[in-house]
Amino acid sequence: MEEKKTRTYFLDNDSLETTLNYDPEFDIWIEEYIDFETVPRYTPNGRRWRSVTTTDCIYSDPHYGDCGTCPFLHKEKPTDLIGVCFNECLRLQANATDE
Repeated sequence: MEEKKTRTYFLDNDSLETTLNYDPEFDIWIEEYIDFETVPRYTPNGRRWRSVTTTDCIYSDPHYGDCGTCPFLHKEKPTDLIGVCFNECLRLQANATDE
């Protein structure tokens, strides 16, 4: 059995490839994600990639406090652990860096 494979996410005109490593002890594939807090990643449309466990957003539901419960987080599949934030208040503006 192969021990590594990849998955490519396609969201908001962007693609992001992740690596999955097989854990034979538990017979599961474990996906490795970029640490979006340390290395922010934005789509070409200025939207930020986020993990469902991100808790630093001022717009998150105060009861839950994470991106995973936020309706602005768009994911390819409902069970995905990463996605793109579609909150327009957090979107980078194309002209913001042109000055």
